[in-house]
Amino acid sequence: MKFKITRLEQLPKLSWLIKINKNETEVELICGSWVEKSKNFFVEGAWDDEFDNPTFDKSVVFMGSGGIVSDDKVTLVTPCNTLEAIYSIRTDDTYFFSNSISFLLEVTGEDLDLSYAHYEHDILTISDGIYDYKRHIPLENGKEMELHYFENIEVDANLNIERKTKNNPPSFKNFNEYYSFLIKKLKEINRNFTSDQRIKRYDPIVFVSNGYDSPMCATLGREIGCNKAVVFESKKNRVDSGKPIVELLGYENIIEKEELNYLDMTNTEEFVANGELGTSLYFSVVEDELEGTFVLSGGHGDWVWDKNVKPNTKILRHFFPGTARKEFRLRAGFNLVVIPFFAVQSHKDIHAISNSEEMKPWSLGNDYDRPIPRRIVEEKGIPRDYFGVEKDGGVASSLRFLNLTYLKRIMPATNFKEFEIFYKRNKKLRKKNIDYIIHSLKYSIYIMKIILKQKGIISSFKEPERKYACSPWAPSFLFHWGVDKVRRRYRLALNEKENKI
Repeated sequence: MKFKITRLEQLPKLSWLIKINKNETEVELICGSWVEKSKNFFVEGAWDDEFDNPTFDKSVVFMGSGGIVSDDKVTLVTPCNTLEAIYSIRTDDTYFFSNSISFLLEVTGEDLDLSYAHYEHDILTISDGIYDYKRHIPLENGKEMELHYFENIEVDANLNIERKTKNNPPSFKNFNEYYSFLIKKLKEINRNFTSDQRIKRYDPIVFVSNGYDSPMCATLGREIGCNKAVVFESKKNRVDSGKPIVELLGYENIIEKEELNYLDMTNTEEFVANGELGTSLYFSVVEDELEGTFVLSGGHGDWVWDKNVKPNTKILRHFFPGTARKEFRLRAGFNLVVIPFFAVQSHKDIHAISNSEEMKPWSLGNDYDRPIPRRIVEEKGIPRDYFGVEKDGGVASSLRFLNLTYLKRIMPATNFKEFEIFYKRNKKLRKKNIDYIIHSLKYSIYIMKIILKQKGIISSFKEPERKYACSPWAPSFLFHWGVDKVRRRYRLALNEKENKI
């Protein structure tokens, strides 16, 4: 089998879609201008090997997505993290795969189901782990889209598909073994990202707060020459900036941003078009600085590095899995290197190290205790009270709560007006839906209990299952609106393709 490639300048830089027709040896690849392409592979990411050696299907630290073609099959490779997925739709004679939901829907001509209110819940199920997430989400007219996380997908010319688990990482006996592994893999990924064989080379950047995970990423980043850091200040009554930390680490290019400046942006659709509703909106204010970079991220550090979290093999996550920025990333042109996912399957070893005798000097003995990051950061000269003392939340706000009134307050004004029109035009589709009525009733009860607890009338209550903790009201239309708006961008690019023909 072989690739037939079409690059379209109007596509988001890092987006791609492949079309595999039954019994045909030529695989059509349509992609943005920064997707790397060689004779037998394409990729938008990096791995721990030389760029001309496409072993990213075997890597335990691959970040990004791509595909490898051989004589008898195509292997699609997801990242070694659960922040991002590959998506697929199959017809009788064709299999479509893409790293973008909107791109995939536009090419296949399929649509989300406007009467369906549970997409947010479906997307959030990846927090239940790689074996228990909802793999198929419904589309209009009874069709389905499949979500592929943390696996390789092999497809042959007959459209037979086989899902392969990622390779197992090494085990670790002590801190030095784990620390050496992190440094080694970071250096190898950095070398891959800066290869002169690439269409586009990338430089590291880090976002830093005063928690645990991002200071650790900033510290490790200095080992590969990272010199650019973003810190967010706040008008709220909290201080979460990591500026003093990166100053002590010797960062020279420190970019200061105000977290609420996202309200001045006009690309909210990119942060809801992946199903998680706006939890990374603050990224939009750093678009210029992000282009051509790879972000050293501490996502999932709360599970992997916290000594109090029991190890698991499922890659369990917190409620918000961090999938929201996908479409923004593809268009803006940056990558994610999520360090806690390096050897994440060895969580049991990492947990044992965190709780070992050798790490006691770096353990605080409280419920916010991550000895591995603390040791790495403190040994580079950062005082103990500069970080990891009290985590005061991330920046910006989620769009997933309550109703249209809430969205008007928290959403950029221009985008809210667009969404309001979309919502009012389509909300009537659910009014007579029994499932929607039940969902609305249960969500109303949930919100009422929250209010009663805040007022001290009740002390606690049992949380509903996730499905009924997701708003069925205006926020549940954000995914539909975001996909609808983003796919117009892909439509314009595909029209460019047709015009060339």
